[in-house]
Amino acid sequence: MTCEPRGIAALLAHVPAPRTLYTGRSDRASGSTGLPLSRRHVALTSLLALAATAFGLREAAAHSRLVKSDPSARAVVASAPKEVKLWFNEQVEPSFAKIWVAPSDTEWKVQQTLLSSRGDASDSRLLVTTLPADLPEGPVVIGFHVLSVDGHTIEDKLIFTIKKPA
Repeated sequence: MTCEPRGIAALLAHVPAPRTLYTGRSDRASGSTGLPLSRRHVALTSLLALAATAFGLREAAAHSRLVKSDPSARAVVASAPKEVKLWFNEQVEPSFAKIWVAPSDTEWKVQQTLLSSRGDASDSRLLVTTLPADLPEGPVVIGFHVLSVDGHTIEDKLIFTIKKPA
């Protein structure tokens, strides 16, 4: 029974026999044209560079996101809250934040009310917004557009429900 190589080992096994390549540096004393590099070495270095680039792009794509709210998403509350608190995974710029409320998901684009928000001196990842006193029972949509300190913006929404009195 023979063991067949898999993955990168399989790719490198199909590389033709090593042929000497040179880095381009010269050594005047010996007359050589540089350090010899095989195709296998070049292929392996290229794959490592590609993997490092892919890892770097994944890390760069991790921008601000909402991690917690009060009331929480999908919560059912007995009465309309006076304010909504939004916590993000990174610092946000309160002066550039836009937060709005809509009475339901079906009226999301039609009846938006822009709200004022403020940061919290003790936590730079927190935004606090005062809600209108006349929120109706049923689902409430809180939308937000936030600028994080890394310069990227996010826009999303959360929905909670005000329970109808029994």
